[in-house]
Order: sequence, then C-alpha cells, then structure tokens
Amino acid sequence: MVSVQFKLDGTNLDSADTVAPYNVVWDTKKVASGKHTLSVAAKDAAGNVGTATSITVTVNNAVVAPTPTPTPTPTPIPTPTPDTTAPTAPANLSASVISSSQLNLTWNASTDAVGVTGYKLERCTGSSCTNYVEVVSQSGSGYNDTGLSAATTYRYRVRATDAAGNLSLYSSVVSGATQAPLPTPDATAPTVSLSAPTNGSTVFGASVAVSATASDNIGVVGVQFKLDGANLGAEDTSSPYTTTWNTTTASNGTHTITAVARDAAGNQTTSTSVSVTVSNTTPDTTAPTAPANLSASVISSSQLNLTWNASTDAVGVTGYKLERCTGSSCTNYVEVVSQSGSGYNDTGLSAATTYRYRVRATDAAGNLSGYSTVVSGTTQAAAPTTVTMSMGENAYSPVNLTIALGTTVVFRNDWSSDRWPASDSHPSHTIYPAFDPLQAVLPGASWSFTFTQAGTWGYHDHLKPSIGGLITVQ
Repeated sequence: MVSVQFKLDGTNLDSADTVAPYNVVWDTKKVASGKHTLSVAAKDAAGNVGTATSITVTVNNAVVAPTPTPTPTPTPIPTPTPDTTAPTAPANLSASVISSSQLNLTWNASTDAVGVTGYKLERCTGSSCTNYVEVVSQSGSGYNDTGLSAATTYRYRVRATDAAGNLSLYSSVVSGATQAPLPTPDATAPTVSLSAPTNGSTVFGASVAVSATASDNIGVVGVQFKLDGANLGAEDTSSPYTTTWNTTTASNGTHTITAVARDAAGNQTTSTSVSVTVSNTTPDTTAPTAPANLSASVISSSQLNLTWNASTDAVGVTGYKLERCTGSSCTNYVEVVSQSGSGYNDTGLSAATTYRYRVRATDAAGNLSGYSTVVSGTTQAAAPTTVTMSMGENAYSPVNLTIALGTTVVFRNDWSSDRWPASDSHPSHTIYPAFDPLQAVLPGASWSFTFTQAGTWGYHDHLKPSIGGLITVQ
C-alpha cells in the first residue's frame, strides 16, 4: 500500500494519505447541509487501485460540531544512562565450624547505586592457598558449605554483583578448619578368664583368693566377680583383679564362680565359669611327705630318666611337680612336668650337658610337700659322624659342605692323578693349618680329617688350586 485517497461526492477530499493510519480531516462547513457520499480508494506500488463501498452521511451545519481534540505529541523517552557503579565489597565475612564436613559462611550485605543482585563465594583448600574456585553464586548473604574433608583448612572470599554485571571488590579472606573425624566407636569386648581357684578344686576358710586376668583393645575399667550369679565383693577397677571370698558364708557343696570384665564403652564379657566345692568341715592342711630317692639315669645324648619313691599324705597324694635347671651348679629351676606317676623320661636334651632335678608332691587340697634332694645327670656326648668327599678331575663333590663340630671328613681320591686337599690360602694353608695332609693323596687312596674348630673354612687342591669350595663347621 502506497497511498489512500478519500473522496467526497466523487471529488478528492484533500491530498492522498501515504502513512498509516490513513485519515483526513473534513471541514463540513464548506459544503451544503444535506446528504453527501464518502468513498475511499487505495493504491499499491504496482498502480493497482481498490475502491471501498461508499457511505452516505447527512451534513447539518446548524449544529455546532465540537472542536476535535488535537492528538498530543508523544514525549520522547530518554535513553537510560548505563549503570557502571559496582556494589560495595561484602564486609565481615566469617566461617563457623559445624562438623568434620561442614563450615557455615556469613557476611554483611553489600550496597549498590541500583541494587545488589547476588554474591559469588569462592574457596580454596589449604592454610595458604590462592587457587580459589567459585563454590556458589546466590542472592543471600550466607552459605552452608558441606561435603568437606575432615581436619582440613579452607580459605574463602566473596564479592557482590548487580543487574548490570558490575562486580565488587573481594571481601577480606577468612579461614576455617573442619573438625577431626569422630573416633570409631569401641565395639570390641574385653577378654577375661579366672585364674584362681581352679576348676574342680575344693575350697574352705574365710580368705580364699579369687582372681582373674582381663584385657581389652582400649582398656579394662573393672572386673566384677560373681558367686552363683550374685556379686562377690565390689568391682575391682585395677589390675591385678582379685577379691577375697569368705567361704564360711556359703553352704558346703558345689558353687559356680564367674568374672565379668567391662570397658569404658560398656562392652562386657563373662568368663568361662569355674566350679568349686566348698568344704568347711575338716580342711586338709597337711602336706604330703617329700619324695625320696630321686635318681637320674643316663639313657643317651638327649635323654635322662628320672625316678623317685612315692610320697604319702593324710588324705591322698594327687601328683608330683618335677623341676629342672641346666648346669652343674644351677638354681633357676623350671617346672618340667606335673603328673601323677613317680617317674619321668626327660627327652630332647642337649648332648654332653649337665642337668639338675628336684621334685615335690601335692594333694587334692593343694598342699605341697617339701622338695626332694637335688640330683644331677649328664647326657652322653654326641656320637661322632663321618662324611666322605670325592676328589675328582675338576672338582670335589660335594663342593660345599656343612657339618657338625667333631665330624670326620674322608677325602677320597677318585681321579687317576694325585690330589692334595688343604685349607686356604694357597700355597701356605694358613687359614686352618691342621687341615693339610702335608703330602699328596694317591689315586684310590683317602685322607681323613676331624674338624674340631667351628667356622667356615675355604679349601682348595694344592696340586690344582682352581679346585676348591667351603666347609662350614657348626
């Protein structure tokens, strides 16, 4: 559309209008009152003309038409001035330690010429780090930083932004360290066992010792002894754990003792129970007689057999405790065996060694006799052994040899020429001078040498020094 022409009674009404919206002002006082025809023709750029249906209006100039209100000229909207002023830097940034994985950050709100739209919080890891990474961009002036590592220091800084994208200066840097991880709860119960009285024993009197051993991965805080399920004395809170039992307050007969150990975390363990018999009628306080005629018989280089005469007792001997120490004048005896018989075969001993023995008897009440007289016994010396070493053309066989002290080595010449075994070094043989036949060993002949010095001895063939090896004497 290039123009619109309004017509009055077929005649142009003012000039054509070329700008939409299309209109014209008609002064009706210039025409006679009565009926008139209005029409309009539109033309496009190609010259095509379209005519709208005409309308008929009545002009009555006797009526004063209102003065049309002029169309106001629009006031131009001023171009806004761009916002280039950055917000103020956030103040009083602080970090509060919440847990081993959380720090909470707060800061004072920034101000801006137009308005603050948000904050950018940055973080780095380490007490002197500088490689900050943005953690969050948000509108609020606080942030709960979760998912952190335990016992770790973090540094933070924050700056504000406005709608124009202006960024404030950074706040001051603040540091915060997460808490150390919480310790793993102690779920391990103590171990505890009764050490006295022994299971099946008979007890009596007003002061029977009841004791236990207990341990824990962190620490035992107390052991409570129980008699037939009821507390026996107060809980013992320090090792050695013990209490005294007045058996005269209990009935004669069988009773059960246990010990309950606990740790600081409340874990508890009850020991295996011990069954004892209370007998407060006529206690046996008489010890057996000391065993007589203890003797030691030498059997071999590793065995001594012990025998003794049986002891006697007012009630009955239940066993013997045999003790031993090593050396002709030793006194540090150690129990070898506790048994019912009056003889013992002591095996696994060292050769050519003196041992001292003593023995005493015991009865069902635990009474111990005096010791027997001390007897000594010396094991036989170890039987000497012989080892053969073959001397060949280019080597001895075996090349290297490990033997016991006192072993005799037979050097057999299995070569067609003379051989001469001797200790290093060649040709003086000074390492082990006695290890030298001082002459050649003829083919088919042998030379024997007993090693009486411990050590590792190098050897060679005096006639062919490139042949050699090691003999270790233990």
